[in-house]
Amino acid sequence: EQSVRREEKFPYRATRQTQYVLAGHKLYSYTVEEVQTLLAEWGHKNMLALFKYHKVDGKALFALDEATLQYQFDMTEARERTALLRSMQRLMAARHTYAKGDLVRLTLSLSG
Repeated sequence: EQSVRREEKFPYRATRQTQYVLAGHKLYSYTVEEVQTLLAEWGHKNMLALFKYHKVDGKALFALDEATLQYQFDMTEARERTALLRSMQRLMAARHTYAKGDLVRLTLSLSG
């Protein structure tokens, strides 16, 4: 993976878009153990057992939303849910950005 200094960043937003970038990332292929490491790094050690029980890997982690955390994971504290989602958002913004001059192919769905 090549390190590139980026002057202008455009954060990826999950919408009806598909983004293809030249440099790949591994977030969605993280194992349960790698997700456990991320949670610990983010300071969410209280969630380790819960996420391990649910076998949350990278694909499952980045598919989580507030409702899933509240009702399926029984996370009743709104503050905890918000903190986790913000940690995920910061990581996605850091890893899913592209700068002017990067080779990017976007496929947009214009219906709806």
